[in-house]
Parts: sequence; structure tokens; C-alpha cells
Amino acid sequence: MTGFDLFSIAAILLVTVAGGWLPFSRPDKAGMKGAFPLGQSFAAGVFLALSLLMMLPSAIHLWSRVAPHAPMPAGPFLAGCVFMILLFMEHREEELDRRAGGDGSRTGPAIPLIMTAMIAIPAFLLGTALGMSGTYRALLILVAILAHKGSAGFALAVRMLRSSLTRRSAKALYAVFALATPAGIVVGSRVAPDLSGPEALAIRAAVLSAAAGVFLYMSTMHGLTRNPLVRECRGHPAFVAMLCGFFITALVRVAMGEAHHPGG
Repeated sequence: MTGFDLFSIAAILLVTVAGGWLPFSRPDKAGMKGAFPLGQSFAAGVFLALSLLMMLPSAIHLWSRVAPHAPMPAGPFLAGCVFMILLFMEHREEELDRRAGGDGSRTGPAIPLIMTAMIAIPAFLLGTALGMSGTYRALLILVAILAHKGSAGFALAVRMLRSSLTRRSAKALYAVFALATPAGIVVGSRVAPDLSGPEALAIRAAVLSAAAGVFLYMSTMHGLTRNPLVRECRGHPAFVAMLCGFFITALVRVAMGEAHHPGG
């Protein structure tokens, strides 16, 4: 591993810990409906941009290399399927909560578990891309990772603390998210030749497509009527925070150019 790889790991871990610190340091507030409205609105804007401007375009780019003549646009189709599965799951959880007499402030563990997996796997792949890249391209990828790692960690920690997961389980799950990108950097720097075949491109394309569906869902529908875009963004400060999250991520995407395509 190079010195830049080690620097990247340290910077990513620092930003990730910082992103989850506020919710985990105030778990009672994080578990309340309407907690951290500006932070949640900013994160919603980041997630929306990640889905539409980063994950989905990258998936389409990779699918065009894997199956250039496929009759179905695989990336948007898979993203839509994941979106609808999550919507079904959340409707089901709300129905079960109503039958149990709950107030909807706590959800089951399925959503944060799936969300963690769909964030951690692409994060691992981006880390792999960073570890496989030369310094200039690796720097662009690092900027992209740092730009959304903290806000993604904040939103993920809040979702965990609003679920029925114990705090110990939530912290352990957050550690998986925190270590995903550093683990990818280690793997990418050591086994780069094994990650360049067409099968690897197909796996990356599928993961990015699914992640795009997750990010789109988390920004628009998760929480249904309690979603920040529906609830908090009616106020001007929260709406501005959401726009800042979206356009900051969009500017990072423009600055990155082609660096976000993990398949090259």
C-alpha cells in the first residue's frame, strides 16, 4: 500500500466517525421523529444526487460495456425493482406497527440493514477503485467519497437509531459501513488484476444499480409522510439545506468527471 492509500483510509475513517458522532452521542434525540431536520434534509439532497447523478449513470455506463445490445436498460430496471421492494417493505412494516398499536416512530431492523448493505457494498467498490487507480484519479475518487461519506453516515446512524436495533447492534452495523471503503482500498491495492474482467464489471453494475434504487428511495419515500422531502422541506431553511446537499454533490460529480466509473 502507498502513503496515499494510508492517508485516504485515515481521512475516510475520520469523516465517517464525524458523520455518525452527533446521532450516536444523542441517541434519544436521534430516535425521535423530526430530529435534526436540517441534517436530514441535507442528507436527502445528497442521496438524491448520489442516485441520479452518480450511482445510476455509473451503472448505465458499466452495463453498456457488459451487455451493449441488451433489450432492457438493466440499470434503471434493477434500480426500480429495488425501489419498489423497499416501498413494499416499508408499507408492510407500517401496517404491522399500526396493528401493534405503535406510533410509527420506530421501524423494524430490515430497512437499516438493507440500507447499510447497499451503501457499504458500493463504498467497498469505490475503495477498490481508489486502490487500483493512479494518484490523480485516486484523488478525484477520494474527494467524491469524502463529499458524501459524512452525510451518508449521519443519515444512516439516524435510521439505525430509529429502528428496533439495540444501540450495540447499531454501532456494530455502523462500524461495517465505516470500514467498507478502507477494506476496498486494501483489496484494490493488492488484488487489482483479479478485478478487471467482464464478470467483475457485471457485479459492479448490478450493485451500483441496486444502490441507485436505495438512494432514490431513501431520499424520496423512506418514512413515507415523515420523509424529510415531504415534512421538513416545507420550511425554507430545510429546503435550502436539501438544495445544498443536492448541488454540492452535483458539483463534486462535475469536478470528478469520469472518476466515478469504478470500471474505468
